[in-house]
This record gives sequence, structure tokens and C-alpha cells, in this order.
Amino acid sequence: MIKRMNAVTVVLGFLGLHILIWLAFAVLAVLGLIPGLPDSGAALWIMAGLAFACSCALAVLVVLLNRRVRLGYYLAVAALFLLAALTFTDDVGWIDWAYFAIVAVPLVLLFTERAWFLGKAPKPEQ
Repeated sequence: MIKRMNAVTVVLGFLGLHILIWLAFAVLAVLGLIPGLPDSGAALWIMAGLAFACSCALAVLVVLLNRRVRLGYYLAVAALFLLAALTFTDDVGWIDWAYFAIVAVPLVLLFTERAWFLGKAPKPEQ
């Protein structure tokens, strides 16, 4: 039996962490527990909806990457690049750098283990 490489597990784990972060953000936004968000109902619900949509998109990417779907690899790289770029679109503090690290680790591992994700390495037996 061929086991999945540790780096692949780390990538999927970090993407799972991203899912939890965006879900938590959506829930906290709806509950009004994030002080930096606007007080108006519409803007708050739009931001929470976008955060929830991001977590759903990342969950789909985890499934696609785990199944070694070629399109999933390219979409994951694009999504992580986008998340990394958007990290620095406002005031940058320690939390932004921490989130950037959470984005950078799977992005780097996606590049280093691209043979596995693109189906050029042997598939693990289930």
C-alpha cells in the first residue's frame, strides 16, 4: 500500500484550517462580535456571506486536491495567491503576518509536491 506523502497531508490540513478560520469569521460577523465591521445589517451579512462562500470554496478545493483533480490544483494555487495578496490590502499587523504564514505554507508545498497533485506520482491505495 502506498501512503499519501506527509507534505500532501500538511497542505490539506492547512486548507482545513483556512476553512475553520473563514467559518469562524462568518459566524462572528453575524453575531456582531467583530468590532471593525460595519454596523449596518446589509454590509455585515454580505461580508459574512462572502466568508462562508470562501470556506465552501476551500472545502471543494480540499476534495479536488485529495482526488488529485488537475483543475483543483490550479484553482487552489490561484485561490491561495489571491488570499495572500488580499492579506496586505489594509493595515498590516501581527495577525496579517500570521495569516500570511498560514497561506504561504500550503502554497509552497503545492509547488514542491505538484507531481503528486497533478497525478504524476503513484496514487495511494485506499
